[in-house]
Amino acid sequence: GLTAGTEYTVSVVTVSGGEDSDAREQQQWTKAAQPGTITISEVTVDSMKVVWDAAPEGTINSYNVSISPTLNVTTPSVSITGTRQHIFSGLTAGTEYTVSVVAVSGGEDSDARTAQQWTKAAQPGAITISEVTVDSMKVAWAAAPEGTINSYNVSISPTLNVTTPSVSITNTNNRQHTFSGLTAGTEYTVSV
Repeated sequence: GLTAGTEYTVSVVTVSGGEDSDAREQQQWTKAAQPGTITISEVTVDSMKVVWDAAPEGTINSYNVSISPTLNVTTPSVSITGTRQHIFSGLTAGTEYTVSVVAVSGGEDSDARTAQQWTKAAQPGAITISEVTVDSMKVAWAAAPEGTINSYNVSISPTLNVTTPSVSITNTNNRQHTFSGLTAGTEYTVSV
């Protein structure tokens, strides 16, 4: 078998009566080998670092790296030589992205290697505490400013005697919760 990402010369000779013609030659690269595993790290609300393993064989001239969706992405597609990493920025918080890495050898692209990654969710808006009694308080908060929000995790501390010290709110339009079982005259910290 041939080796991926390698330039080969094909030669054809006509034979007639024991005499060979001059050879007709053509060069052709085989398709580049697919890049190795993609690792995504250093994920924030608006960026992520992409690192990939080298294609396992053959000559690789460059890697084409892209991300989608492309809305607001600083550079959604780039050709990389000399390294196997790239940081995408300008991403949207709470959004699932697909990263694609293609090896290029002599102009023949490999099959794409892909990976999916969500950016970190945007921080919720301001918290408002109201209806405070000796043993309860109502907590409300503004929506996260962008991206997909699946739920809000709301907690209170200290947790001693609190009926439900941590709760996941899956109805993201209902951005409030009342904590009960609190102790009178105690300072509490609420986290959303």
